[in-house]
Amino acid sequence: MGRVIPALFLTLFLVIATGCSHDAGRDSGSTESTGLGSTGGSGTPTVEVPTVVVPTVVVPNTKGMQVGDARKDLKLVGLSVVLSEELSHAEKGTVLSQSVDAGTNVVEGSLVKLTVAAPFPRIPNVVGKKLEQARRILEREGFKVDVKRQASTQPKDTVISQTPIAGTEARPGRTVALVVAKPTTGGDCQGYSPCIPPGPDVDCAGGSGDGPRYVSGPVRVTGSDPYGLDADNDGWGCE
Repeated sequence: MGRVIPALFLTLFLVIATGCSHDAGRDSGSTESTGLGSTGGSGTPTVEVPTVVVPTVVVPNTKGMQVGDARKDLKLVGLSVVLSEELSHAEKGTVLSQSVDAGTNVVEGSLVKLTVAAPFPRIPNVVGKKLEQARRILEREGFKVDVKRQASTQPKDTVISQTPIAGTEARPGRTVALVVAKPTTGGDCQGYSPCIPPGPDVDCAGGSGDGPRYVSGPVRVTGSDPYGLDADNDGWGCE
């Protein structure tokens, strides 16, 4: 009987030791599934992110093309287009430059800005118009106005000439010089009525004289007839 009791104690000790060892191993080394993927050493689940491929396109060369054709080429490869204008002597609508260099790889749908040629405005013809009307026309087109007055038989404030001449291409802001008629005085008329202001030689229109100025219709000679218009000395010239 004395030998049976120690054997029983030894069996109980082995059972208890084995159970403790099993619990300790489960606590220190076990890994639980979370349904989210494997865990790292810290216990945080990792998530797999799918790879996204972004399509790219090559930008075509549109410089020198007409804007309609350039727009079609860019849209054909999937690019967006915006336009701006620049004054140029190139043909209207010609592509002068593009914001993205030709041959560049860009994301499909990217924006390309085209700079397109716009014509210079032409100076309008204001000769024969009244000064204020001429000024309004020129300033409306973006030009500045400089006025000089000259004695003339034309009605007061009539534009006699302009520089540059009508039709000239010019950048807005350019000054157009206007010569405008002013009333003549007795001393300015060279002894004729209607008045013939001082200037180059005057001949009768339709005659043999070479001008460069001409008078049409009779004029009364009130002075010394410096231009020799009164050939028969009856007091009237260019009869």
